[in-house]
Amino acid sequence: MVEASLGRWLRRGTAWRNPAEVDAVRILDPACGDGAFLLAAFDCLLDWHLARARAVGLRVAPGLGRRLAAGLHGVDLDAGALERAAAALAGRVGAADGERGAAAAATLCHGDALLEPAVAGDFDFVLGNPPYVFGELLGAHEKRAYQRFDLGRGGQPDLFKLFFERSFRDFLRPGGTHAFLVPDALLARDEHADLRAWIARQGTVVRLCHVGRVFPRAGVSSVVVVTEKVPGGDRRCAVDRWDGDHATPVHEVAAASLTGAGGEPWAIWAPPAWHGRDGLRARLEAAGTLGRLLEPGPPGLTRGEEVGKSALRDCPRPGQAARGHVAIYAGADVQRHRLAPPRKQAARRAVVKDAAFYRGPKILVVKTGAGPVAAVAADDLPALQSVYLLHLLPGTDPDGVVAIVCSALVTVYAWYAWTSGKRLQPQLTLGNVRALPFPVRRATPALLVALGDRVRALRRDLGRLARAASGAGSTLAATVRAQERTIDEEVARWFGLSLDEWLPELRPALDALPASQRPRWWPPRP
Repeated sequence: MVEASLGRWLRRGTAWRNPAEVDAVRILDPACGDGAFLLAAFDCLLDWHLARARAVGLRVAPGLGRRLAAGLHGVDLDAGALERAAAALAGRVGAADGERGAAAAATLCHGDALLEPAVAGDFDFVLGNPPYVFGELLGAHEKRAYQRFDLGRGGQPDLFKLFFERSFRDFLRPGGTHAFLVPDALLARDEHADLRAWIARQGTVVRLCHVGRVFPRAGVSSVVVVTEKVPGGDRRCAVDRWDGDHATPVHEVAAASLTGAGGEPWAIWAPPAWHGRDGLRARLEAAGTLGRLLEPGPPGLTRGEEVGKSALRDCPRPGQAARGHVAIYAGADVQRHRLAPPRKQAARRAVVKDAAFYRGPKILVVKTGAGPVAAVAADDLPALQSVYLLHLLPGTDPDGVVAIVCSALVTVYAWYAWTSGKRLQPQLTLGNVRALPFPVRRATPALLVALGDRVRALRRDLGRLARAASGAGSTLAATVRAQERTIDEEVARWFGLSLDEWLPELRPALDALPASQRPRWWPPRP
Protein backbone atom coordinates (compact mmCIF):
# COMPACT_ATOMS: atom_id res chain seq x y z
CA MET A 1 0.00 0.00 0.00
CA VAL A 2 2.81 2.42 0.84
CA GLU A 3 4.60 1.50 -2.36
CA ALA A 4 1.40 2.04 -4.40
CA SER A 5 0.80 5.50 -2.92
CA LEU A 6 3.87 7.19 -1.42
CA GLY A 7 6.36 5.17 -3.48
CA ARG A 8 4.46 5.94 -6.69
CA TRP A 9 4.59 9.67 -5.90
CA LEU A 10 8.29 9.62 -5.07
CA ARG A 11 9.20 8.05 -8.42
CA ARG A 12 6.77 9.99 -10.60
CA GLY A 13 8.65 11.60 -13.47
CA THR A 14 12.22 11.05 -14.69
CA ALA A 15 14.10 13.46 -12.39
CA TRP A 16 14.74 13.20 -8.67
CA ARG A 17 12.35 15.23 -6.55
CA ASN A 18 13.69 18.08 -4.45
CA PRO A 19 14.72 16.55 -1.08
CA ALA A 20 13.15 19.49 0.75
CA GLU A 21 9.81 18.66 -0.91
CA VAL A 22 10.11 15.04 0.22
CA ASP A 23 11.06 16.05 3.77
CA ALA A 24 7.93 18.24 3.96
CA VAL A 25 5.53 15.40 3.16
CA ARG A 26 2.85 14.87 5.83
CA ILE A 27 1.43 11.36 6.26
CA LEU A 28 -1.46 10.25 8.49
CA ASP A 29 -2.73 6.87 9.60
CA PRO A 30 -6.03 7.64 11.42
CA ALA A 31 -6.23 4.16 13.00
CA CYS A 32 -2.52 3.40 13.25
CA GLY A 33 -2.43 0.60 15.83
CA ASP A 34 1.19 -0.30 16.48
CA GLY A 35 2.38 1.73 13.51
CA ALA A 36 2.89 -0.82 10.73
CA PHE A 37 1.97 1.62 7.94
CA LEU A 38 3.89 4.53 9.48
CA LEU A 39 6.98 2.35 9.77
CA ALA A 40 6.63 1.31 6.14
CA ALA A 41 6.25 4.95 5.11
CA PHE A 42 9.40 5.88 7.07
CA ASP A 43 11.35 3.09 5.37
CA CYS A 44 10.04 4.18 1.94
CA LEU A 45 11.18 7.79 2.50
CA LEU A 46 14.53 6.74 3.91
CA ASP A 47 15.21 4.36 1.01
CA TRP A 48 14.43 7.15 -1.45
CA HIS A 49 16.89 9.53 0.24
CA LEU A 50 19.64 6.90 0.35
CA ALA A 51 19.08 5.97 -3.31
CA ARG A 52 19.21 9.61 -4.35
CA ALA A 53 22.38 10.23 -2.36
CA ARG A 54 24.09 7.30 -4.08
CA ALA A 55 22.88 8.42 -7.51
CA VAL A 56 24.09 12.03 -7.21
CA GLY A 57 27.21 11.25 -5.19
CA LEU A 58 26.28 13.20 -2.05
CA ARG A 59 26.23 12.27 1.62
CA VAL A 60 22.99 12.18 3.56
CA ALA A 61 22.62 15.18 5.85
CA PRO A 62 22.72 14.41 9.61
CA GLY A 63 19.40 13.99 11.39
CA LEU A 64 17.58 12.62 8.32
CA GLY A 65 15.65 10.04 10.34
CA ARG A 66 14.30 12.65 12.74
CA ARG A 67 13.25 14.94 9.87
CA LEU A 68 11.40 12.15 8.11
CA ALA A 69 9.64 11.01 11.29
CA ALA A 70 8.42 14.56 11.93
CA GLY A 71 6.04 14.22 8.99
CA LEU A 72 4.42 11.04 10.33
CA HIS A 73 1.15 11.27 12.27
CA GLY A 74 -0.95 8.54 13.83
CA VAL A 75 -4.14 8.32 15.88
CA ASP A 76 -5.53 5.35 17.76
CA LEU A 77 -7.84 4.45 20.66
CA ASP A 78 -5.40 1.86 21.99
CA ALA A 79 -2.80 3.54 24.20
CA GLY A 80 -0.71 0.37 24.41
CA ALA A 81 -0.56 0.12 20.62
CA LEU A 82 0.59 3.75 20.41
CA GLU A 83 3.38 3.02 22.88
CA ARG A 84 4.57 0.16 20.69
CA ALA A 85 4.37 2.39 17.62
CA ALA A 86 6.44 5.09 19.33
CA ALA A 87 9.08 2.56 20.42
CA ALA A 88 9.32 1.04 16.94
CA LEU A 89 9.63 4.44 15.27
CA ALA A 90 12.26 5.52 17.79
CA GLY A 91 14.25 2.42 16.88
CA ARG A 92 14.00 3.28 13.17
CA VAL A 93 15.05 6.90 13.77
CA GLY A 94 17.97 5.84 15.95
CA ALA A 95 19.19 3.34 13.37
CA ALA A 96 18.95 5.93 10.57
CA ASP A 97 20.72 8.69 12.51
CA GLY A 98 23.18 6.51 14.43
CA GLU A 99 21.74 7.51 17.79
CA ARG A 100 20.92 5.21 20.67
CA GLY A 101 17.78 5.92 22.63
CA ALA A 102 16.46 8.39 20.07
CA ALA A 103 12.99 9.71 20.74
CA ALA A 104 10.41 9.28 18.01
CA ALA A 105 9.71 12.61 16.35
CA ALA A 106 6.38 11.40 14.94
CA THR A 107 3.10 12.84 16.23
CA LEU A 108 1.08 10.03 17.81
CA CYS A 109 -2.26 10.95 19.37
CA HIS A 110 -4.46 8.88 21.67
CA GLY A 111 -8.09 9.32 20.70
CA ASP A 112 -10.90 8.66 18.23
CA ALA A 113 -10.00 10.06 14.80
CA LEU A 114 -13.67 9.92 13.78
CA LEU A 115 -14.98 12.18 16.53
CA GLU A 116 -12.08 14.23 17.90
CA PRO A 117 -9.93 16.93 16.26
CA ALA A 118 -6.82 14.84 17.08
CA VAL A 119 -4.73 16.21 14.21
CA ALA A 120 -4.81 19.12 11.78
CA GLY A 121 -5.75 18.43 8.17
CA ASP A 122 -4.00 19.02 4.83
CA PHE A 123 -2.10 15.73 4.75
CA ASP A 124 -0.41 14.66 1.54
CA PHE A 125 -1.12 10.99 2.24
CA VAL A 126 -3.73 9.26 4.39
CA LEU A 127 -3.23 5.52 4.58
CA GLY A 128 -3.96 2.57 6.80
CA ASN A 129 -6.34 -0.20 7.75
CA PRO A 130 -9.44 1.26 9.46
CA PRO A 131 -11.48 -0.97 11.76
CA TYR A 132 -14.24 -3.10 10.24
CA VAL A 133 -17.08 -2.76 12.77
CA PHE A 134 -20.65 -3.23 11.55
CA GLY A 135 -23.16 -0.70 12.85
CA GLU A 136 -25.25 -3.20 14.78
CA LEU A 137 -22.25 -3.76 17.08
CA LEU A 138 -22.02 -0.08 18.05
CA GLY A 139 -23.58 1.42 21.15
CA ALA A 140 -26.44 3.92 21.07
CA HIS A 141 -24.11 6.82 21.97
CA GLU A 142 -21.73 5.99 19.14
CA LYS A 143 -24.57 5.66 16.64
CA ARG A 144 -25.87 9.12 17.58
CA ALA A 145 -22.38 10.59 17.32
CA TYR A 146 -21.82 9.09 13.88
CA GLN A 147 -24.99 10.69 12.52
CA ARG A 148 -22.81 13.68 11.63
CA PHE A 149 -21.42 11.68 8.70
CA ASP A 150 -23.23 11.52 5.38
CA LEU A 151 -22.37 7.81 5.27
CA GLY A 152 -23.49 7.31 8.88
CA ARG A 153 -27.13 8.31 8.55
CA GLY A 154 -29.65 5.49 8.62
CA GLY A 155 -28.98 1.79 8.25
CA GLN A 156 -26.04 0.10 9.93
CA PRO A 157 -22.87 1.66 8.45
CA ASP A 158 -19.56 -0.07 8.91
CA LEU A 159 -16.93 2.08 10.63
CA PHE A 160 -14.54 1.75 7.71
CA LYS A 161 -16.99 3.77 5.60
CA LEU A 162 -16.93 6.61 8.11
CA PHE A 163 -13.10 6.60 8.07
CA PHE A 164 -13.26 7.16 4.30
CA GLU A 165 -15.51 10.19 4.73
CA ARG A 166 -13.54 11.66 7.65
CA SER A 167 -10.23 11.23 5.85
CA PHE A 168 -11.32 12.83 2.58
CA ARG A 169 -13.38 15.58 4.19
CA ASP A 170 -11.10 16.67 7.04
CA PHE A 171 -7.60 15.24 6.61
CA LEU A 172 -6.55 14.86 2.97
CA ARG A 173 -5.50 17.94 1.01
CA PRO A 174 -6.74 18.49 -2.57
CA GLY A 175 -4.46 16.48 -4.84
CA GLY A 176 -3.43 14.18 -1.99
CA THR A 177 -3.43 10.38 -2.09
CA HIS A 178 -5.56 8.06 0.02
CA ALA A 179 -4.84 4.33 0.46
CA PHE A 180 -6.99 2.05 2.62
CA LEU A 181 -7.14 -1.71 3.16
CA VAL A 182 -10.86 -2.51 3.50
CA PRO A 183 -13.26 -5.46 3.08
CA ASP A 184 -13.68 -6.48 -0.54
CA ALA A 185 -17.43 -6.27 0.05
CA LEU A 186 -16.90 -2.63 -0.95
CA LEU A 187 -16.47 -3.76 -4.56
CA ALA A 188 -19.95 -5.11 -5.15
CA ARG A 189 -22.24 -5.43 -2.12
CA ASP A 190 -25.50 -3.46 -2.27
CA GLU A 191 -25.00 -1.96 1.20
CA HIS A 192 -21.81 -0.21 0.05
CA ALA A 193 -23.26 1.45 -3.05
CA ASP A 194 -23.39 4.75 -1.14
CA LEU A 195 -19.66 4.58 -0.39
CA ARG A 196 -18.77 3.66 -3.98
CA ALA A 197 -20.76 6.65 -5.25
CA TRP A 198 -19.23 8.89 -2.58
CA ILE A 199 -15.67 7.90 -3.50
CA ALA A 200 -16.38 8.55 -7.19
CA ARG A 201 -17.50 12.09 -6.33
CA GLN A 202 -14.48 12.83 -4.13
CA GLY A 203 -11.65 11.69 -6.35
CA THR A 204 -10.25 9.15 -8.77
CA VAL A 205 -9.46 5.53 -7.92
CA VAL A 206 -6.04 4.90 -9.49
CA ARG A 207 -5.29 1.42 -8.16
CA LEU A 208 -7.21 -1.56 -6.81
CA CYS A 209 -5.39 -4.61 -5.51
CA HIS A 210 -7.45 -7.62 -4.45
CA VAL A 211 -5.39 -9.07 -1.60
CA GLY A 212 -7.84 -11.67 -0.30
CA ARG A 213 -7.63 -13.08 3.19
CA VAL A 214 -4.66 -11.31 4.80
CA PHE A 215 -5.90 -11.62 8.40
CA PRO A 216 -5.76 -15.34 9.29
CA ARG A 217 -8.00 -15.00 12.36
CA ALA A 218 -10.71 -12.97 10.63
CA GLY A 219 -13.20 -14.34 8.14
CA VAL A 220 -12.84 -11.40 5.78
CA SER A 221 -11.34 -10.87 2.35
CA SER A 222 -9.81 -7.46 1.64
CA VAL A 223 -8.89 -5.05 -1.13
CA VAL A 224 -6.48 -2.12 -1.31
CA VAL A 225 -8.11 1.05 -2.68
CA VAL A 226 -5.76 3.88 -3.73
CA THR A 227 -7.54 7.13 -4.56
CA GLU A 228 -6.26 10.57 -5.51
CA LYS A 229 -8.28 13.59 -4.40
CA VAL A 230 -8.54 14.81 -7.97
CA PRO A 231 -12.10 14.35 -9.28
CA GLY A 232 -12.85 13.56 -12.91
CA GLY A 233 -10.49 13.56 -15.83
CA ASP A 234 -9.31 10.88 -18.22
CA ARG A 235 -7.51 8.70 -15.68
CA ARG A 236 -6.63 5.02 -15.66
CA CYS A 237 -7.07 2.56 -12.80
CA ALA A 238 -4.59 -0.28 -12.43
CA VAL A 239 -6.04 -3.57 -11.19
CA ASP A 240 -3.72 -5.99 -9.38
CA ARG A 241 -4.01 -9.37 -7.71
CA TRP A 242 -2.01 -10.15 -4.56
CA ASP A 243 -0.08 -13.39 -4.97
CA GLY A 244 1.23 -14.06 -1.47
CA ASP A 245 4.16 -11.64 -1.42
CA HIS A 246 3.76 -9.38 -4.44
CA ALA A 247 1.15 -7.70 -6.61
CA THR A 248 0.60 -9.15 -10.07
CA PRO A 249 -0.84 -6.68 -12.62
CA VAL A 250 -4.09 -7.83 -14.22
CA HIS A 251 -5.08 -4.93 -16.47
CA GLU A 252 -5.83 -1.22 -16.61
CA VAL A 253 -9.23 0.32 -17.28
CA ALA A 254 -10.60 3.83 -17.51
CA ALA A 255 -11.28 4.89 -13.93
CA ALA A 256 -14.55 6.56 -14.90
CA SER A 257 -15.93 3.36 -16.45
CA LEU A 258 -14.86 1.20 -13.51
CA THR A 259 -16.14 3.41 -10.70
CA GLY A 260 -19.25 5.10 -12.02
CA ALA A 261 -20.83 7.88 -9.97
CA GLY A 262 -24.06 5.93 -9.45
CA GLY A 263 -22.61 3.47 -6.95
CA GLU A 264 -22.41 0.62 -9.47
CA PRO A 265 -20.33 -2.42 -8.47
CA TRP A 266 -16.64 -2.15 -9.33
CA ALA A 267 -16.14 -5.05 -11.73
CA ILE A 268 -12.37 -5.20 -11.30
CA TRP A 269 -11.91 -8.62 -12.94
CA ALA A 270 -13.89 -7.80 -16.05
CA PRO A 271 -11.86 -7.36 -19.27
CA PRO A 272 -11.75 -3.97 -21.03
CA ALA A 273 -14.43 -5.14 -23.47
CA TRP A 274 -16.88 -5.34 -20.55
CA HIS A 275 -16.78 -1.58 -19.93
CA GLY A 276 -18.01 1.38 -21.92
CA ARG A 277 -21.08 2.35 -23.89
CA ASP A 278 -20.69 -0.55 -26.34
CA GLY A 279 -19.24 -3.02 -23.84
CA LEU A 280 -20.71 -6.39 -22.94
CA ARG A 281 -22.19 -5.06 -19.72
CA ALA A 282 -24.11 -2.25 -21.42
CA ARG A 283 -25.38 -4.53 -24.17
CA LEU A 284 -26.70 -7.12 -21.71
CA GLU A 285 -28.29 -4.53 -19.43
CA ALA A 286 -29.99 -2.79 -22.36
CA ALA A 287 -32.08 -5.92 -22.96
CA GLY A 288 -33.94 -5.57 -19.64
CA THR A 289 -33.92 -7.30 -16.26
CA LEU A 290 -35.42 -10.40 -14.73
CA GLY A 291 -37.33 -8.26 -12.23
CA ARG A 292 -39.79 -7.22 -14.95
CA LEU A 293 -41.07 -10.80 -15.20
CA LEU A 294 -41.62 -11.31 -11.47
CA GLU A 295 -44.93 -11.05 -9.65
CA PRO A 296 -45.19 -7.72 -7.79
CA GLY A 297 -44.44 -7.57 -4.09
CA PRO A 298 -42.68 -10.04 -1.81
CA PRO A 299 -44.21 -13.20 -3.36
CA GLY A 300 -42.38 -12.42 -6.58
CA LEU A 301 -38.94 -12.69 -5.00
CA THR A 302 -38.17 -13.75 -1.46
CA ARG A 303 -35.76 -15.80 0.61
CA GLY A 304 -36.56 -19.11 2.28
CA GLU A 305 -37.02 -19.96 5.94
CA GLU A 306 -34.52 -18.88 8.61
CA VAL A 307 -34.15 -22.34 10.11
CA GLY A 308 -30.94 -23.22 11.94
CA LYS A 309 -29.00 -26.38 11.14
CA SER A 310 -29.79 -27.80 14.57
CA ALA A 311 -33.50 -27.81 13.68
CA LEU A 312 -32.99 -29.85 10.49
CA ARG A 313 -33.02 -33.61 10.14
CA ASP A 314 -32.32 -35.95 7.24
CA CYS A 315 -35.42 -37.14 5.41
CA PRO A 316 -36.18 -40.88 5.84
CA ARG A 317 -36.04 -40.98 2.03
CA PRO A 318 -35.23 -38.06 -0.32
CA GLY A 319 -38.33 -35.92 -0.74
CA GLN A 320 -40.32 -37.73 1.97
CA ALA A 321 -40.68 -36.32 5.49
CA ALA A 322 -41.60 -37.99 8.77
CA ARG A 323 -44.92 -37.30 10.50
CA GLY A 324 -45.15 -33.73 11.77
CA HIS A 325 -42.32 -32.64 9.49
CA VAL A 326 -42.02 -31.26 5.97
CA ALA A 327 -39.33 -31.82 3.38
CA ILE A 328 -37.49 -28.56 2.73
CA TYR A 329 -35.23 -27.53 -0.14
CA ALA A 330 -31.68 -26.35 0.53
CA GLY A 331 -29.11 -24.83 -1.79
CA ALA A 332 -27.42 -28.22 -2.21
CA ASP A 333 -30.60 -29.61 -3.79
CA VAL A 334 -30.59 -27.03 -6.60
CA GLN A 335 -28.46 -27.82 -9.63
CA ARG A 336 -28.27 -25.96 -12.93
CA HIS A 337 -31.58 -26.72 -14.75
CA ARG A 338 -32.40 -29.64 -12.44
CA LEU A 339 -33.78 -30.04 -8.93
CA ALA A 340 -32.95 -33.00 -6.72
CA PRO A 341 -35.52 -34.25 -4.13
CA PRO A 342 -34.92 -32.44 -0.83
CA ARG A 343 -32.77 -34.37 1.63
CA LYS A 344 -33.59 -32.33 4.72
CA GLN A 345 -36.78 -32.00 6.75
CA ALA A 346 -37.97 -29.53 9.37
CA ALA A 347 -40.82 -29.55 11.86
CA ARG A 348 -43.97 -28.06 10.32
CA ARG A 349 -44.11 -25.45 13.10
CA ALA A 350 -40.66 -24.19 12.04
CA VAL A 351 -42.06 -23.08 8.66
CA VAL A 352 -43.50 -19.64 9.43
CA LYS A 353 -43.84 -17.97 6.03
CA ASP A 354 -47.18 -17.88 4.26
CA ALA A 355 -47.87 -20.84 1.99
CA ALA A 356 -48.19 -18.39 -0.93
CA PHE A 357 -44.41 -18.00 -0.94
CA TYR A 358 -44.00 -21.71 -1.66
CA ARG A 359 -46.76 -22.49 -4.12
CA GLY A 360 -45.54 -24.13 -7.28
CA PRO A 361 -44.42 -23.81 -9.89
CA LYS A 362 -41.63 -21.59 -8.64
CA ILE A 363 -37.98 -21.03 -9.51
CA LEU A 364 -35.31 -21.71 -6.90
CA VAL A 365 -32.03 -19.79 -7.14
CA VAL A 366 -29.04 -20.63 -4.91
CA LYS A 367 -27.91 -17.71 -2.78
CA THR A 368 -24.23 -18.60 -2.31
CA GLY A 369 -22.02 -19.07 -5.34
CA ALA A 370 -20.10 -17.36 -8.10
CA GLY A 371 -22.92 -17.58 -10.64
CA PRO A 372 -26.68 -18.13 -10.65
CA VAL A 373 -27.75 -21.76 -10.22
CA ALA A 374 -31.47 -22.20 -10.76
CA ALA A 375 -34.12 -24.86 -11.32
CA VAL A 376 -37.92 -25.15 -11.34
CA ALA A 377 -39.83 -26.66 -8.39
CA ALA A 378 -43.30 -27.77 -9.43
CA ASP A 379 -44.39 -28.65 -5.86
CA ASP A 380 -45.41 -26.51 -2.88
CA LEU A 381 -42.52 -27.48 -0.58
CA PRO A 382 -40.73 -24.73 1.38
CA ALA A 383 -37.06 -23.82 1.09
CA LEU A 384 -34.29 -22.69 3.43
CA GLN A 385 -32.66 -19.27 3.57
CA SER A 386 -29.89 -20.56 1.30
CA VAL A 387 -32.38 -20.36 -1.58
CA TYR A 388 -34.28 -17.51 -3.24
CA LEU A 389 -37.81 -18.22 -4.48
CA LEU A 390 -39.17 -16.59 -7.64
CA HIS A 391 -42.77 -16.46 -8.85
CA LEU A 392 -43.28 -15.28 -12.42
CA LEU A 393 -46.08 -13.30 -14.02
CA PRO A 394 -48.91 -15.54 -15.28
CA GLY A 395 -48.22 -17.15 -18.65
CA THR A 396 -44.43 -17.08 -18.26
CA ASP A 397 -42.73 -20.44 -18.79
CA PRO A 398 -40.46 -21.03 -15.75
CA ASP A 399 -38.11 -23.44 -17.54
CA GLY A 400 -37.60 -20.88 -20.30
CA VAL A 401 -36.64 -18.33 -17.64
CA VAL A 402 -34.26 -20.84 -16.03
CA ALA A 403 -32.56 -21.32 -19.42
CA ILE A 404 -31.68 -17.62 -19.50
CA VAL A 405 -30.78 -17.30 -15.80
CA CYS A 406 -28.35 -20.24 -16.08
CA SER A 407 -26.99 -19.25 -19.49
CA ALA A 408 -23.29 -18.63 -20.05
CA LEU A 409 -23.82 -14.91 -20.71
CA VAL A 410 -25.90 -14.24 -17.59
CA THR A 411 -23.60 -16.40 -15.45
CA VAL A 412 -20.55 -14.44 -16.60
CA TYR A 413 -22.43 -11.16 -16.08
CA ALA A 414 -23.12 -12.07 -12.45
CA TRP A 415 -19.49 -13.08 -11.89
CA TYR A 416 -17.97 -9.95 -13.40
CA ALA A 417 -20.53 -7.56 -11.90
CA TRP A 418 -20.88 -8.93 -8.36
CA THR A 419 -19.36 -12.16 -7.16
CA SER A 420 -15.77 -12.05 -8.47
CA GLY A 421 -15.01 -9.21 -6.08
CA LYS A 422 -15.88 -11.33 -3.04
CA ARG A 423 -13.29 -14.05 -2.50
CA LEU A 424 -14.84 -15.56 0.62
CA GLN A 425 -18.37 -16.93 0.21
CA PRO A 426 -19.49 -15.01 -2.88
CA GLN A 427 -23.24 -14.49 -2.82
CA LEU A 428 -26.05 -13.10 -4.91
CA THR A 429 -28.36 -10.70 -3.11
CA LEU A 430 -32.08 -10.33 -3.71
CA GLY A 431 -31.28 -7.14 -5.59
CA ASN A 432 -28.74 -8.97 -7.76
CA VAL A 433 -31.30 -11.61 -8.74
CA ARG A 434 -33.86 -8.96 -9.65
CA ALA A 435 -31.22 -7.13 -11.73
CA LEU A 436 -30.03 -10.17 -13.72
CA PRO A 437 -30.06 -9.31 -17.45
CA PHE A 438 -33.08 -10.67 -19.28
CA PRO A 439 -34.09 -10.09 -22.95
CA VAL A 440 -37.58 -8.94 -22.02
CA ARG A 441 -38.66 -7.74 -25.47
CA ARG A 442 -37.57 -10.96 -27.15
CA ALA A 443 -38.96 -13.29 -24.48
CA THR A 444 -42.53 -13.66 -25.76
CA PRO A 445 -44.61 -16.42 -24.11
CA ALA A 446 -44.38 -18.64 -27.20
CA LEU A 447 -40.60 -18.31 -27.51
CA LEU A 448 -40.12 -18.93 -23.78
CA VAL A 449 -42.17 -22.12 -24.05
CA ALA A 450 -39.99 -23.30 -26.94
CA LEU A 451 -36.87 -22.53 -24.93
CA GLY A 452 -38.43 -24.22 -21.90
CA ASP A 453 -39.01 -27.36 -23.99
CA ARG A 454 -35.27 -27.49 -24.62
CA VAL A 455 -34.60 -27.25 -20.88
CA ARG A 456 -37.14 -29.96 -20.10
CA ALA A 457 -35.44 -32.28 -22.61
CA LEU A 458 -32.07 -31.40 -21.06
CA ARG A 459 -33.43 -32.12 -17.58
CA ARG A 460 -34.68 -35.56 -18.64
CA ASP A 461 -31.24 -36.41 -20.01
CA LEU A 462 -29.56 -35.07 -16.86
CA GLY A 463 -31.74 -37.43 -14.83
CA ARG A 464 -30.79 -40.34 -17.09
CA LEU A 465 -27.14 -39.34 -16.79
CA ALA A 466 -27.36 -39.26 -12.99
CA ARG A 467 -28.76 -42.81 -13.02
CA ALA A 468 -26.30 -44.15 -15.59
CA ALA A 469 -23.75 -46.70 -14.42
CA SER A 470 -20.13 -45.64 -14.17
CA GLY A 471 -18.54 -45.45 -17.60
CA ALA A 472 -21.87 -45.97 -19.39
CA GLY A 473 -22.84 -42.32 -19.71
CA SER A 474 -20.14 -40.89 -21.98
CA THR A 475 -22.44 -40.65 -25.01
CA LEU A 476 -25.24 -39.21 -22.88
CA ALA A 477 -22.82 -36.69 -21.32
CA ALA A 478 -21.81 -35.51 -24.80
CA THR A 479 -25.48 -35.12 -25.67
CA VAL A 480 -26.05 -33.05 -22.52
CA ARG A 481 -23.13 -30.76 -23.36
CA ALA A 482 -24.40 -30.25 -26.90
CA GLN A 483 -27.92 -29.50 -25.64
CA GLU A 484 -26.71 -26.88 -23.20
CA ARG A 485 -24.42 -25.30 -25.79
CA THR A 486 -27.39 -24.99 -28.16
CA ILE A 487 -29.46 -23.33 -25.41
CA ASP A 488 -26.65 -20.88 -24.63
CA GLU A 489 -26.25 -19.97 -28.31
CA GLU A 490 -29.99 -19.33 -28.61
CA VAL A 491 -30.02 -17.17 -25.47
CA ALA A 492 -27.09 -15.15 -26.81
CA ARG A 493 -29.04 -14.46 -29.99
CA TRP A 494 -31.96 -13.25 -27.87
CA PHE A 495 -29.55 -10.67 -26.42
CA GLY A 496 -28.48 -9.73 -29.94
CA LEU A 497 -25.04 -11.26 -29.45
CA SER A 498 -22.98 -14.11 -30.86
CA LEU A 499 -21.70 -16.54 -28.24
CA ASP A 500 -18.63 -17.44 -30.32
CA GLU A 501 -17.78 -13.77 -30.87
CA TRP A 502 -17.76 -13.02 -27.13
CA LEU A 503 -16.02 -16.19 -25.93
CA PRO A 504 -12.61 -14.47 -25.55
CA GLU A 505 -14.18 -12.04 -23.05
CA LEU A 506 -16.11 -14.83 -21.31
CA ARG A 507 -13.11 -17.14 -21.03
CA PRO A 508 -11.52 -15.73 -17.81
CA ALA A 509 -14.85 -16.00 -15.98
CA LEU A 510 -15.74 -19.45 -17.29
CA ASP A 511 -12.29 -20.72 -16.31
CA ALA A 512 -12.62 -19.24 -12.80
CA LEU A 513 -16.12 -20.53 -12.02
CA PRO A 514 -16.55 -23.75 -10.01
CA ALA A 515 -17.59 -26.71 -12.15
CA SER A 516 -21.08 -26.78 -10.64
CA GLN A 517 -21.70 -23.16 -11.62
CA ARG A 518 -20.44 -23.00 -15.22
CA PRO A 519 -21.80 -24.42 -18.48
CA ARG A 520 -21.34 -28.16 -18.85
CA TRP A 521 -20.00 -27.67 -22.37
CA TRP A 522 -17.10 -25.55 -21.14
CA PRO A 523 -13.90 -27.64 -20.82
CA PRO A 524 -12.76 -28.26 -17.23
CA ARG A 525 -9.71 -26.53 -15.83
CA PRO A 526 -6.48 -28.54 -16.27
